[in-house]
Amino acid sequence: MKYLTAKILPKIDFAHTFSADSYRLKIKPKPNTIEIAYISKGSLHFDTDGEDLLIKSGSIVLNPYLRPVIFHSDEYHEHHTVSFLMEFSLSDLPESPSSVPLPSVISSPNERCYRLIDDIIRIHTLNADSGLKTAGMCLQLLYEIGANPDRLDISPYIKKVKNYVFRHLNEPIRQADIANALGITPEYLCDVFKRCENTTVMSYVNRVKLDKIRAVMEKEHLPLYKASELYGYADPNYVSRLYKKIFHTNISDRIKNKDS
Repeated sequence: MKYLTAKILPKIDFAHTFSADSYRLKIKPKPNTIEIAYISKGSLHFDTDGEDLLIKSGSIVLNPYLRPVIFHSDEYHEHHTVSFLMEFSLSDLPESPSSVPLPSVISSPNERCYRLIDDIIRIHTLNADSGLKTAGMCLQLLYEIGANPDRLDISPYIKKVKNYVFRHLNEPIRQADIANALGITPEYLCDVFKRCENTTVMSYVNRVKLDKIRAVMEKEHLPLYKASELYGYADPNYVSRLYKKIFHTNISDRIKNKDS
C-alpha cells in the first residue's frame, strides 16, 4: 500500500464510460497521471508486474501509471473511467495529514465513489472547461477511496502504534509522543487509528496498561500503587477511577473475585 500526496490541483485528462465485447489495452508509464475506474458490468483483468488481478463488477481499480499495465477481457464488460493529471508523490507512509492511501483494487467501495466518478464524467462531458469543479471532485474521490473500509485493517500505522505502546508500557504515554515517533500530526494519528480500530489512541493505551496492571496485581500480589507505578501512572486513585470507567467494575473487586 502506497500513500499519495497531491502537490497541485488535478486536471481532467479524460473521463468516459466504455463498453466492449472483448478488450485489450496496454498502457505505458505516464508521469503525474492517475486513472480511477469502476466496473459496472462483467469483469476485467488488470495485469501488472506479472500479477494478473481479476476486477469484478462493482470493484474499483486505480492506476498511477508508474509501470506498464495491461487491461484485458474476453467477455462483455463496461467500465467508467476518470483519468487526471496531477503532480503527486507516493510513499510507504503518509507525508502529511492530506495524504491518502492508494490501493490497487477496492472490491467493495462505498456508493459515493461510484457517484463521484459518474458525476465527473457527466460534468466533464457537458463542459470540458469546468476545471475547478472537477478538480475538487477528483480530490474528494481520492479521499473517499482513502476512507474505504477495504483498506482499514491494513493501515501500516496501526502496527506501528501498537509496537510503540508495547515498547513504552512502563512510561507515561501521550498521543503527541506517538505521533512524533511516527512523523505525523496527533490529529492525523487520531483519525487513522479511530477509523481502523473504532477507538481512540489513548483509550487503547489505557486499556492495554490497565489490563497489565490487573494482571501483575493478580500474579505478583502487588498493591495497586506499585502496579500503577510499573506502567507509568503516578496516581493509583486515578488508575482506579479509570479502570472503573473503562471496564465498569472496580479493579479491587476484580482481583478479589479472581482470588475467590
